[in-house]
Amino acid sequence: MLFDQRLFINLIPPMIPTSCYRFADENRNLTSELVTLHILGFDRQGFTHDVLKAVSNDDLAHILAVRIESTGLRSEGYLRVRVGSPELIPVLVQRLRKVIGLVSVFRSKSSAAQQTS
Repeated sequence: MLFDQRLFINLIPPMIPTSCYRFADENRNLTSELVTLHILGFDRQGFTHDVLKAVSNDDLAHILAVRIESTGLRSEGYLRVRVGSPELIPVLVQRLRKVIGLVSVFRSKSSAAQQTS
């Protein structure tokens, strides 16, 4: 039995035009704020999972980038998120401080420079 290429082509989903992405960007909330948080904590199994779960619960913030490095004893990294409004940043920090093993979390000074560029 030979492979029918016509059936295979029909299984490939059509490409989404880039205009859809542009449309979504135009409708973004104008009060949203880009925030970079510096995270420091003790390394343990599930630490990164707990940090990401604290941020993503209830759509408080949208995670844009995560970089957490571990040395076996401590975990350190950056979390870049888009928050719906500036008033939600302290709420986000309070949620992160409840994560077991998290020593410090603070807003990175580089986030202000990233917002202007």
